[in-house]
Amino acid sequence: RLAQGRDMTLVDKSPSYAASVDTLCRAEEIFEAPRYLFLTRHPHAVMESYVRNRMTAMAGPQRSERDPWAAAEHHWTTHNRNVLALLERVPERRQTRIAFEELVRRPRAEMERLCAFLGKPFHEATLDPYGGGRMTDGPGDPAFHEHRGIDARLAEGEARPPRPPCAASSDVA
Repeated sequence: RLAQGRDMTLVDKSPSYAASVDTLCRAEEIFEAPRYLFLTRHPHAVMESYVRNRMTAMAGPQRSERDPWAAAEHHWTTHNRNVLALLERVPERRQTRIAFEELVRRPRAEMERLCAFLGKPFHEATLDPYGGGRMTDGPGDPAFHEHRGIDARLAEGEARPPRPPCAASSDVA
């Protein structure tokens, strides 16, 4: 329930929504002038994580029977293409992008920029996302409990898929 008279902000991080442009566009119907943060990450890092964490098993039998790298690439391409399709319809003042690599390299600067975009004050707690028992429920990063803080080294490693990306993925990147 929403508290009357309170200025409330709903933040929803549901990567599965990006599987459907129609689902993404529902936010435009439900909310008045929603703002969008598009957190991007190099496709190879996303694909490597998808394969390492055996996400193909969650993608259904038709995907798990395929090459896991091809399934990972399809997942990354489809989701990113759908988000970009949504953002084409949204005024630029209501969207921002942050590259994961920049977020872990320069967390303070990126979080200050994000808070300014959202019209919210910056809090030091944003630089300690694993502290204070925050972000501990629901599905998410399978290695969540292994993290102790923001790790800039994650920006440096670039996994290499066993073959070059397909043309569709290259077009989205």
